[in-house]
Amino acid sequence: MRVFVACINVTSIAFFCVGCTGAAQSPDGGAPPADTGAIDAGDAASTLDARTDAPSTTLTSDFVPPTGRGANPPPETPGEFRILTATSTDGITFTRTNKVVSDQANVPSVVSTADGTIYLYYTGSGIEANKDTTAVAISTDSGSSWVYKKLVISALDTVPTPSDPDITLTSDGTFHAFLTQGVGNLPAIRWATSTNGIDFTKGGMALTHAKSPMDSQTFRDTDGTWWMHTLQQQGEALLRAKSTDGQTFTFIEEATPRIGNFNYFISCALRENNTWRLFAFNPGEGVIKTFKFTPPSTLVAEDGMRLGNGAAPLESKVIKDPAVTKLSNGTYFMAYATKIP
Repeated sequence: MRVFVACINVTSIAFFCVGCTGAAQSPDGGAPPADTGAIDAGDAASTLDARTDAPSTTLTSDFVPPTGRGANPPPETPGEFRILTATSTDGITFTRTNKVVSDQANVPSVVSTADGTIYLYYTGSGIEANKDTTAVAISTDSGSSWVYKKLVISALDTVPTPSDPDITLTSDGTFHAFLTQGVGNLPAIRWATSTNGIDFTKGGMALTHAKSPMDSQTFRDTDGTWWMHTLQQQGEALLRAKSTDGQTFTFIEEATPRIGNFNYFISCALRENNTWRLFAFNPGEGVIKTFKFTPPSTLVAEDGMRLGNGAAPLESKVIKDPAVTKLSNGTYFMAYATKIP
């Protein structure tokens, strides 16, 4: 989280920057598709055919991703992070690909379409001068190559800069974006929608609360209920909220997912049969673990790690913000953030 560094508990920010979602049920009540999402690095100058349910469109990158750390980046801002990827055949054991999506990039969120097109959203530095920018990397070859696009959100206020993209793709082909952007000097969650994953139309305020929600993670359950977990301005407990329309969320309760001596912070949800697997992290341990979540409130920690501590040269010891999707070929794809060594 960058926008509210001046007015937020920085320790909490360091612990929690979310961005991932699984598949969700269509707003019209249709059956949910396979869980969606994705990640990896490629040639920024490449083009690709973004094959979706809409007519095909050839895309060209808007920018070349930066390499290396930013110049003296403030703590916990995108300039000191990079996004890497990992894969899995079972959603439990992940193996690093050792591929970089982008340097000076943080808080990934991923969705993927039925034809395998991957959309990786993140907040990045070095894209536009003097400010962080929300972008999307798109791949049609399972992350071997990428096209990089700036996210366009029509009519959305640009001050403070919206950040921490949290994307859900519903079965009618709508991309639902939830973004951290303030009400005055306090953070809150706003929503926007898109039919192509790049050009979004501003909606309204999704969640405001006295404890100032930020860095959301949102998914839609099979009964049509939308669930959101967010960081709060102070403290380590998460704010849990729900919605019937994916636009206006109501605060339900605070939640503190805990494993051993550590509080964990949720950054991704994937549906597994009748429950949801929530991917989570705590920089104190520097690893990625999971909980099973049965709405409205049952959280059960799963045994083992999904991905263990990192190591130089590509990553620091601490890894965070896992964003996971199940691709159309049945494999799982993870993006995660780490500080650039």
